Amino acid sequence: MIKKALFSILIFSFGAYLFAQKPLIPSDTTKVVVKKDSIIKTQPIPAVAPVNKPAAPVTKPVAPATQPVAEPAKTTTARSSVSMSSTLKKGFYLRAGFMLPSTNYMGGDAKTGYDFQMGSQFYLTPVIANHLKIGLDFSWLDLSYAAFKSDIANGYTGIITVIGVGPVVSYAPIEELAISTYAKAMPSFNVRVGDEMVPNDLNIPVSQSVGRGGFNINGLWGLEIRYSLLDLGYEFNWGSSSMTEIGSKTGVDNTTKPTFKINNSRFYIGVRF
Repeated sequence: MIKKALFSILIFSFGAYLFAQKPLIPSDTTKVVVKKDSIIKTQPIPAVAPVNKPAAPVTKPVAPATQPVAEPAKTTTARSSVSMSSTLKKGFYLRAGFMLPSTNYMGGDAKTGYDFQMGSQFYLTPVIANHLKIGLDFSWLDLSYAAFKSDIANGYTGIITVIGVGPVVSYAPIEELAISTYAKAMPSFNVRVGDEMVPNDLNIPVSQSVGRGGFNINGLWGLEIRYSLLDLGYEFNWGSSSMTEIGSKTGVDNTTKPTFKINNSRFYIGVRF
């Protein structure tokens, strides 16, 4: 009887043990599901990283994009400055042209004359606004000649200038081309030779060849256009001079010093080195 009871208890315990082991299957399934869910939940996480990766290259082209804009501007300015500096440089010039005397030039009706110049231009400032320079214009030698016809007879005149000087302003719109304006004080010796009515020993006016000369400082204004070595220009020379009799004898003590105008215009062509 006892053996039967023990055998029944053993069978009952074994059945209870088997019954208790059945929930392990759903628990394992649940764990698998949880694992699957965790896998599904973690899958979107790596997708976030590629979103930020293309954003980084967007900012990289911004910095180099501004560099090419600034560099050409600097290069253009440098080239332009060099070209204008080479155009607006000091130089030595030789000029020759026609001289057109004004009315009553040297007391007579003068014909078209000639003019020759030799001088230099020096600049005192650097290039202003890349196109402008200011300096000095020197006339080392300036010779003018013109014939005239008076009421008495023909004659000739001359103006000799040494070391005239004044300011010059030059503007270069493009390379090799320069436009200049200048004004100069021209220390000049003016000469006039021709017949005049002068009194003789009997105080009777007679025609006689008389040479006269006088020193004064004439004024000059000019406009010049230069391309490369070629030089073209216009000048106006003005002033008046009291002339004393020189190099001739009239037979009397002639103390008169008539004043003559020397106003004239000039058109010249030349070269500048």
